[in-house]
Amino acid sequence: MIKNGNSLSLKAEELLELKNLFNKQSYALLEEKTKLLIKKYPNVPMLFNILGISQSSTKKFNEAIDNFKKTIELDPKLIDAHNNLGIALKNKGDFTKSLDVFKNALKINSNHYLSNFNLGDLYTKFNEIEKATNCFKKSFESRPDLLR
Repeated sequence: MIKNGNSLSLKAEELLELKNLFNKQSYALLEEKTKLLIKKYPNVPMLFNILGISQSSTKKFNEAIDNFKKTIELDPKLIDAHNNLGIALKNKGDFTKSLDVFKNALKINSNHYLSNFNLGDLYTKFNEIEKATNCFKKSFESRPDLLR
């Protein structure tokens, strides 16, 4: 999901165009447009996060991982970038690093729904059912609306 965060002069219509491309699943065009905006706004963490999302969506996991790391370098507290990095690592098959990333994300916000859910999912892959259950429970406690 693309959210409007700290945009550092990024124009609303530029962000809206990226959001529309994401919603249309036009990932190649999203990647192209985001790269152009990065040239214009090289210090906007959200753009590197969006670029990583577009690359993950087309299975360019190594590039996506690099862009999520760049996002975190620019804004270490941007939990969505940590979560996205963990997902990209998981999708690449690097479960141990992914596990560490989700744990670190939860140090930023222990109630982050997606990081708890994704960590729980990984724990099931390691057959750590009690830990997985605790993560899923915490995930749904932070978003009870999802249980309705």
